[in-house]
Amino acid sequence: MPTAITEHEIGERAKEYNSYFAKAQTVPQNASVDGNVGYLYTGESKDSVEVVVGVGATKINIAITENIWIRIYGASDSAGTGKTLLHVWTAEAVAALEYAVGLELVRYAVNSTDLPYVLVEVETDDAAATGKFEAFMNGIV
Repeated sequence: MPTAITEHEIGERAKEYNSYFAKAQTVPQNASVDGNVGYLYTGESKDSVEVVVGVGATKINIAITENIWIRIYGASDSAGTGKTLLHVWTAEAVAALEYAVGLELVRYAVNSTDLPYVLVEVETDDAAATGKFEAFMNGIV
């Protein structure tokens, strides 16, 4: 079950260094979208950083029987060479879904065997999906 994240958990360092994969990005409607910042290099940081995806400044709404997917990819470079799926999270709305502002949806620890560039993708099959999401790199203590 997703849990609400505090301002501290959102990663003050991520904000300070602008380590976002997606920032204040609109949830797609019946489509998929890459994070608006693109790939981030995690190279020497592997095993000490994680990818966190959560609800941004506007709650996310998904209609009944529709789905939302969050995928995390690795690649050899910032152009997406050798793009490989690292993690996928999905939710099907058996009743209308409403995710509150600040709610953490996904947390993925980048492994030492993962490719060095990471990308976040969000997809829905809901033509009326609304809301904003954010994805950032957070240090693991």
